[in-house]
This record gives sequence, C-alpha cells and structure tokens, in this order.
Amino acid sequence: MRKPATPLTERIIDALSNGPRGKVELRNRVVGKDFTYQGFYKALASLRAAEIVTLHRDTVSLSVVWLERERERIAKSADAYHLSGYQSYFGGLKNGKKLSFKFKTLRELDLFWTQAVLIAMQGAGRGVPIISFIPHDWFYLLRPSTADVWFKLLGKENPHVNILTHATREEKKLSEHPRVARIENMFGENPLRQKESAYMNVIGDLVIEAALDEAVVPGIRRAVRGEAVDIDKLTAQKGVFKLSIRRDSAKASVFTKKAQKYFSISL
Repeated sequence: MRKPATPLTERIIDALSNGPRGKVELRNRVVGKDFTYQGFYKALASLRAAEIVTLHRDTVSLSVVWLERERERIAKSADAYHLSGYQSYFGGLKNGKKLSFKFKTLRELDLFWTQAVLIAMQGAGRGVPIISFIPHDWFYLLRPSTADVWFKLLGKENPHVNILTHATREEKKLSEHPRVARIENMFGENPLRQKESAYMNVIGDLVIEAALDEAVVPGIRRAVRGEAVDIDKLTAQKGVFKLSIRRDSAKASVFTKKAQKYFSISL
C-alpha cells in the first residue's frame, strides 16, 4: 500500500530512515509543539495498517517489503520521466528554436536547471562532455541536494569542463568534485564576456543559458569567498531568474571551440 501522507507520518518515516528505533525513542523524537502523543500513536497505527512499518517488542522498523516496492516504483518513474521529459521538451526542439522559462527564486531556478541538464543528457548520451561557462561554482555550497544528484548521475560517464569566468584561485576547492571521473577547470577567463549573473552549459547541440537576478550576485560572491551568508534567505530571495534552452548546432560549435583551447579533454 502507498503511505498515508501527513506531516506526522512523513516525520515518522524520516526518523526511521537510518534504522529501527524503540517506540518511546521514536515518539520523543518526532513529537514536539506541532504534534501530540495521541497524534503520534494514531499516525503510527495508520502506518502499521498500511504495512509501511512493523512493530516487534516495542521496536519500530520500516517494512522491507514496502521499501522494495518504493524503490521499484521510483526507479521506473525516474526512467519513464526522463525519457518522456526529453521527448516532450528537447527531443522535438528543432535547430534554431528555444524554450524560455522564468522563476521567482534561485532555489526554483536551480531545481529546474538541474532537471534540464539531466534530461538533456538523456538525449546526448554517455561520454558527451558538459561544457560550462559559469561565473562561480556555488552549486554544492548553496544547493547540495541538487548538486549531489547531478554528480551522482553524470559524474562517472560524462567529462566536465568549467570556465569560471569571475572566480579567483581562492575558489579552487569549491570546484574539486571527487565524484566526477574527468573534470578540468579554468579560472578567471571570460571568452564570451559574460556578466557575473550569466551562466551557460553546452551539451551536444543544446545551449542552456541561465540569468540570475542581479540582487543575489553579491551574496553568491560572499559565499564562495567563505564569508558567512544566510543560505536559506539567499536561495529564497525573490527576483527574476531566467532559463533558456536552445538547440543551435552552430552556436554550440562556436562555444565548444572557444572552450577547447583551455582543456586537454577532447570536446
């Protein structure tokens, strides 16, 4: 059965994600000002009825059967969604045409931007390099959840080359990604004369361009320099964030040639 989703059942499942817990320990962990003991036991009963958790000698565990079903469901959904996403968006995009999107926060932009790259790679295939012209490599620092998925899925098969147009040598450690098998970085070069708010990825004949709201640029600059910033506030700051995805073989070829001279990886 699918889980009865409520904030409290979600909290119970999250609390059990690292292993079984005693019932009292679990109750004390999830009950707070938002939830009561009565609510906890009611939510626990609903999870047991749905065969999501098991209870044995006052120890609560996630059902291995349920975990396996969830794993299969998610795997099938991910495969189907990536394929249909590519066909719906990029697969039918003709040369010279583009798609444009707007977002209100850096968080919203980053989530869709990561998805766009992952879907684009479905069409490009394994081994195709990802060429990035980026002012700063803030992704793992400010958005580790999406960056982790990016490198987990693309780190082994796809070479990464990054031209960090506005970065200094002090930012070098931010771009050392051990999960990427082949990666090269160039710091302080700006062959496309980009603004500090302009980012670009080239994947095969697709060119993905992101324009950040200028208001978040100073915060990103401080963050990559190691200064203290409120990450939640910065990534949720309201503004105008844009993303465009263009299929343009000529433009992609020009940008690839401009990048090639900086790297030993064949592009």
